[in-house]
Amino acid sequence: KKNNQQGANSNASALENREITQQTVKKAIEDFADEFLQSSNKRLWAVLHELKPVLNGNHITLVVMNDNLKQSFEKMTFQITSYLKERFGLDFKLVFKVGQTNIKRRPITNEEKFKHLVKKNPKLDEFRKKFGLGF
Repeated sequence: KKNNQQGANSNASALENREITQQTVKKAIEDFADEFLQSSNKRLWAVLHELKPVLNGNHITLVVMNDNLKQSFEKMTFQITSYLKERFGLDFKLVFKVGQTNIKRRPITNEEKFKHLVKKNPKLDEFRKKFGLGF
């Protein structure tokens, strides 16, 4: 137990010495996304850019919108924690939870995009009806 306490204490002092904050962890996670996901998985890339990590010692909690995202990110936990260890020189424990997020859902389908535009300019719906367009 003494070794565990010493390890935890050295991690805590290392956190203080390096000024590792939620902002620096967020930036590191965004950099990870840019490096490894931008070309291969745009959806996960976008989600990682929107998440707000909660840093508690060497534990990082990320709240995602659904179980599918949680499972996708849990498969990448080793990659992300390895990247963070390389970046900060510390071991982090990464936990993904499903819950309410502050992420604004972006319109993805054409119908969602159109509805979003109609909210900004209701006359678009009049044109759609006038010209017999879909949706």
